[in-house]
Parts: sequence; C-alpha cells; structure tokens
Amino acid sequence: MNEIFVTNKNTFDHRDSYDGEEYEFPAGQKVLIPVPAAIHMFGFNRRDKSDNLIRLGWANLPDDEGAKRLAKFVFTMPVLVEQPIDDATALPSPTEDEESQAEAA
Repeated sequence: MNEIFVTNKNTFDHRDSYDGEEYEFPAGQKVLIPVPAAIHMFGFNRRDKSDNLIRLGWANLPDDEGAKRLAKFVFTMPVLVEQPIDDATALPSPTEDEESQAEAA
C-alpha cells in the first residue's frame, strides 16, 4: 500500500504540502496521495494527532473544532481490479509507421 485516497468531507477546500509537492483537497472530493503524505498531513493511523493539529493551526480552535475538521478527512484504500481485454476495450494496434519509428529510436 503506497498510496491512499483521502476524501475531504468538510465544507471547505483544503491545501497542504508534503515533500515539496502541493496537494489540493476540494470539499467532497477524493484525492490519491502517498501514505507518508497522509501521515504527515492528517496523522493517518496515528492515535495522537496533536502534532497535526498544531501544524495545521487547528489545535486551539474552540469546541474541539480542529479535531472535528481533521476527523472529516476520510481514508480509503485503492483497489486494483483485473479485467480481461477484448477487441472493444483493447488499445489500437500500432501502425507500421509507428512500429518502425519505435524501432529506430
């Protein structure tokens, strides 16, 4: 499991970054990100998310609002599904020109 889906169930869009990469989490949308990014940004699989709340600036919001916001980022695992290829779904075969160009390269 190298990547995980994060769904932002908040009413606001969220932006964050990890390892020099910017990520956008539109409200209600699912985004595929690396697991280490999910750990860094949202505390994925951590019991204590205090560091994440502090980093996000949500630690001192009233009525545990920060924890409520963080809890609305939902994680799901991507699943790879195998499907047979038939003529209708197969990629088109390369033409002779394309094959000769590929061999020349």
